Amino acid sequence: VLFEVLRTLNSFHPAIILELCQSKDSTRNPLLTIPRFATSTNPNLKYLGISMLCQVNPDAWSDAWWTEDLLGAVVGALESRDAAIQRRALDLLYRMLTLENAQNIIDRLVYAFFQEHDDFCLQDVQQGASHQLGSASSMRKNEKYYQQYQQQQQHVSSSSFTSRKEKILGQILDAAERFGPSEEWYLNLIFDLLARGGTTITLQTAEKVMGVLERGKSPGFDNSRLPILAGRQAMGLLVQEDYNLSSALGSTATRRQPALAYFVFWGLGEFGDKLAIATEEENEFELTSVLEALARCLLVNQDPLIQSFVLSALTKLSVKTLPNPIPTNITNVVRQQCQQNNTTMLSATSLATIEVQQRAAEFLMIADLAVS
Repeated sequence: VLFEVLRTLNSFHPAIILELCQSKDSTRNPLLTIPRFATSTNPNLKYLGISMLCQVNPDAWSDAWWTEDLLGAVVGALESRDAAIQRRALDLLYRMLTLENAQNIIDRLVYAFFQEHDDFCLQDVQQGASHQLGSASSMRKNEKYYQQYQQQQQHVSSSSFTSRKEKILGQILDAAERFGPSEEWYLNLIFDLLARGGTTITLQTAEKVMGVLERGKSPGFDNSRLPILAGRQAMGLLVQEDYNLSSALGSTATRRQPALAYFVFWGLGEFGDKLAIATEEENEFELTSVLEALARCLLVNQDPLIQSFVLSALTKLSVKTLPNPIPTNITNVVRQQCQQNNTTMLSATSLATIEVQQRAAEFLMIADLAVS
């Protein structure tokens, strides 16, 4: 009953709850009931308490009811054996983000992301509904409530839900951009997610991060330095991986998603000409070194999708070299790749191979213009 009352109050204008919370008569504050639920050892009551907290506008949080015991209960809920309680606690922690606690909370979100299976929020909603049914049935078992629950379940089953893992990933990306402690920390996190995030990591995920570097408006970062660090880290990754960023690294290896290669080669194409601005702590990469690294990637990676990423980066950088000619060894590698693809196309033609040929032709056209 208290849960439904709070949810109803919260559906009204936020000023209503704020006024009740600020009343001199503390008995009128509906939020004072929450700690009794959230700190309960009963999992059903704990779930209801944390769910209440998730619905409260952060403007209404105050020391009058938000105590250390309550915070401890929320943190402790992360270790609960009940997955629904864990997930509600994670959602709540995300809403509690500040500059002071961001790194700790993001670390917890990242841990939860890698532990989460690629299932859907349907299970979470069903578990949450069963908690509500269980706690209500302990007080009042009636046919009407059960029928309402059944109708809710039918509605849930017929709806589509975002993957729980996708939701956590979105929270991580948003929190890291707004509260990341440093550019290096942010990029280390991004490269780790792109490399190990599994099927949840898509090309759209990489594009979200690209948008952060392109906009250059992140409040916590030196936005002129962030792209350069990203390019240098991309070069370091290529050396570390022997220039092989193909999705399939072998029959026994974990399949890598193409989003990592997409981001790496996009970054080198966009910022590869700026990596020679060296500091005492960082190694410089001349433009020629970046071009040679990309040419080597073209030889090592046989995946047409990866090759198209590489050729896009080469084309962008070749435009930036004008009017200077592109090194002959680079153009020779691209011509060699074109000849191999022409041979392949005689036996089997794919859209990916055609895409590679088109991008190679664009690069060679720019190279010829530079010579002429």
